[in-house]
Amino acid sequence: MPSMMYKNLFTFLLLPISLLAFTACSHEPKKESSDNSQTMTQPNNAPAKKSAMVILKSKSLSKANGTIKITESDQGIRLKGEIKGLDSNSGHALHFHEKGSCSGKDANGAGGHFNPENEKHGSLSSKEHHAGDLGNYFANSDGVIKVDKTFSHLSLIKGEMAVKNRSLVLHAKKDDFKSQPSGAAGQRIACGIVPKIK
Repeated sequence: MPSMMYKNLFTFLLLPISLLAFTACSHEPKKESSDNSQTMTQPNNAPAKKSAMVILKSKSLSKANGTIKITESDQGIRLKGEIKGLDSNSGHALHFHEKGSCSGKDANGAGGHFNPENEKHGSLSSKEHHAGDLGNYFANSDGVIKVDKTFSHLSLIKGEMAVKNRSLVLHAKKDDFKSQPSGAAGQRIACGIVPKIK
């Protein structure tokens, strides 16, 4: 009988202690995860890059036409787009011209090559070349030129090398990079104006 009494007394004293311990554990604050990469987002305060769309329209009775997007980058400007309506596997010179006009059936309103530094005509790799000299581009079997190239010497908006309010001209032939003043590239078969942007 005494042993039963002691056992009941022990159980009676142990019960509140167990309840107290359980309550303390249930209110223990949750530990924050050491890896919060899934929930944190980095603020993006970088200004959006300026861009301009150039619509190339047929000139000199050609069928050439296309769209080129010009985007500012840390490396200069990037030209990306397509020009279609060309002969299969044909080569063509592409230049920025000095005026923001494509007037005339042969786009003579575009003026000469964009050349603010008064250099001789040449290739991009030569010591001297016009700022508007962009090299040669080649149509695929479907008569489409795919353009995707960055030009570090040009800008879209600021400085004397800015191409805003200029014209982009595709020629009928390849540039020979030697003949002055325009590389014997032939007729202007497509022309588009780079919009005035701020």
